[in-house]
Amino acid sequence: MKLLAQNTTPFPTCNPGQGLRIGENAATNSICNPYLRGDIQNIGDIVNIVLPFLYGIAGVILFLVIIWGGYDILFSAGNADKVGAGRMKIISGLIGFVLLVVAYLLARIFAYMFGLSGGIV
Repeated sequence: MKLLAQNTTPFPTCNPGQGLRIGENAATNSICNPYLRGDIQNIGDIVNIVLPFLYGIAGVILFLVIIWGGYDILFSAGNADKVGAGRMKIISGLIGFVLLVVAYLLARIFAYMFGLSGGIV
């Protein structure tokens, strides 16, 4: 509350022309957002911004698939077909996630080998 009384913002300020402008004095009152920096020059920059979110989403999907497969196994009531289906869901989710991680690592290795600046992410 003290920050509001002093008319200062708890957010870091951006350089002029960057970030979201707020208030009467928009040149000095701006909220800095690292994704609105204005340095997006090509499709690779967009991929570098979006990719970390996609890995998080893939982790959540893996968790849900494992829960779904476990639910199928738990409530199979001894039916071998349902146990097999649940096991296959879990295995398929893990294989998909491993493939995603391997693809990411291969992209990083090739980016390093060919001298691309920073590679992917």
